[in-house]
Amino acid sequence: MSDPDLVKLRLTFWNGDKKPGDVIEVRREDVKSWKGYAVPVTDTAAKSAEKAPAKQVTAEPAKAPGKP
Repeated sequence: MSDPDLVKLRLTFWNGDKKPGDVIEVRREDVKSWKGYAVPVTDTAAKSAEKAPAKQVTAEPAKAPGKP
């Protein structure tokens, strides 16, 4: 059971080793100070974000066509 004084926020900006999209928990009275750096999330969205694996790009970038 989570603490009622904690609010889950999704980062929109880098913060230390956390990247945008990561979910963090902050005290309810500190939410205002995170404005512009994080947005509130619903519990269901937070759980799915924590379970979702990080996307990795494995394809190579397209090469420029050679000169004829």
